[in-house]
Amino acid sequence: MKDVSETINISYYYFSKLFKQRTNTNFSEYLHLRRIELAKKYMDDPSFSISDIAYKLGYENQNQFSRVFKRYCGEYPTIYRQNKIDTSSS
Repeated sequence: MKDVSETINISYYYFSKLFKQRTNTNFSEYLHLRRIELAKKYMDDPSFSISDIAYKLGYENQNQFSRVFKRYCGEYPTIYRQNKIDTSSS
């Protein structure tokens, strides 16, 4: 959020307030949701490992990504991917 606020030349706190007013969510929550959306798309491609996806989306490591993914999707990425494969093959 600091980088974004500096890029558009407004204070961090003002950007945070404006973002919350316009989106009804805070910036970090929004960022996690967008990353999870992208993660689901990447998981359709079996050539990407879960670790690759975590790295592509800017998470420090696969464990951090897995915890965040589970918080938003209710299951770990490996289970999500397996369920998606099982659903598409039936």
